[in-house]
Amino acid sequence: MWDASAHVTAWHIPVLGQHWRISISRAAMPWTISEFASQLRDFAARARPVWLGGQAGALAPTAEEDTTLALCSALGFQSDPRAQGVPEAFCEAFAASPLPVGSPLLAGRERELETLAACVSAWRAGDKTMLAVTGPAGCGLTSFLRQIETLAAAGERVCYHRLDVRPRDSAEALAIAASLFDITEPPADFDALRERALACEPRILVLDGGHALASRIMGSAQAMRGLGALMVATLERHLWVVGSHEQAWRRLIYLHQADRYFSHHIKLDYLDASGLEATITARLERSGYSLAPGDTATPGANDAALPRALADLQRLSQGKPDLAFFHLLRAATFTPGEREFSLGGWRKLDYSPLRQLDRDDYFTLAEIAAHGGLSAAEHQAIFRARPEDTRLRLAHLGRLGLVECPPGNAGQYRLVPLFADAIIAHLVNGNYLY
Repeated sequence: MWDASAHVTAWHIPVLGQHWRISISRAAMPWTISEFASQLRDFAARARPVWLGGQAGALAPTAEEDTTLALCSALGFQSDPRAQGVPEAFCEAFAASPLPVGSPLLAGRERELETLAACVSAWRAGDKTMLAVTGPAGCGLTSFLRQIETLAAAGERVCYHRLDVRPRDSAEALAIAASLFDITEPPADFDALRERALACEPRILVLDGGHALASRIMGSAQAMRGLGALMVATLERHLWVVGSHEQAWRRLIYLHQADRYFSHHIKLDYLDASGLEATITARLERSGYSLAPGDTATPGANDAALPRALADLQRLSQGKPDLAFFHLLRAATFTPGEREFSLGGWRKLDYSPLRQLDRDDYFTLAEIAAHGGLSAAEHQAIFRARPEDTRLRLAHLGRLGLVECPPGNAGQYRLVPLFADAIIAHLVNGNYLY
């Protein structure tokens, strides 16, 4: 419906069974089509319910306060579950940190590991092989990449490097690449490095955190092109493996057509039901604890209790391992001296802070997602913002539990890993990220 007066244009739009009225001053008219689309997008972002887990069918937050958990409260619990009575062994078994090489806790990735082994075999047979491993934040990308070392033959070297700091120019990218070949003093340029790299013994070169290469910062494009040219020029001798978050990988494709140069691509996703079951079961065995039967009077009650719990965890987490671990740790209750635990009620996370943002907040989150992380200086460069404005915006997003700058992260702000999938889903739904 459209009504008009001398000064106001208004639209009545049915949304979720209710009619919303948008009133716009005629003084603001006329708009360009892009400006009008932007206004509608902002309205849609405010009206759209926030999904959990970023997938259709995920649990939506409810209005009851006793069934939802604030994001900041969730982060407080995650930082130290021991303070809430969770035993040390249980916390260690369900820690969300990357797994070491050869860990038996890596479960649900059998098919991807077979593909990885096939890529290594193809390289050994003389094929020019370059592998990209991508996946959403929190899918276990680093844990997967570390398992490459289990595939190394006798005498083969695996050189692993994590890009914790984004190379700002060609000189920094050159230094990173040189370190993979044990060169402490980088040569003058990538051409000289290529000659020295081809003289080295064959090795598997793993660049984790490849999302740091997806940058809009001035100078970073040259760094990316130089590093990419080195990879392609040394394929005849070395196997390059690059791991990247999914959103950053899409930007690398858009900016540099990166997918054209990789012969193989392993795309990780969150775990399906069987994968999550295998992961939870393996970690329960490591912890030494078992789930107590809900009904001790009924034979076989424990056999039914665990499948029900696993189904609930899959539904709450959508297969995101760290989120499943969080819900299990929070719901578990323990009796001192016993090796069994019971489960209290599940509480869904309250993503309402995502509806309290302005457009620049959304675009800030989108750039953090697409880059895999941003420093304050990089945020200022991208948005041409004043330092104090950047600090205030990032602090605001941090208070809402959406971003964090953990110690040892080189000043890089990132989406809070526990909530990254829901944040990205909200940004995609609002057309702030694609």
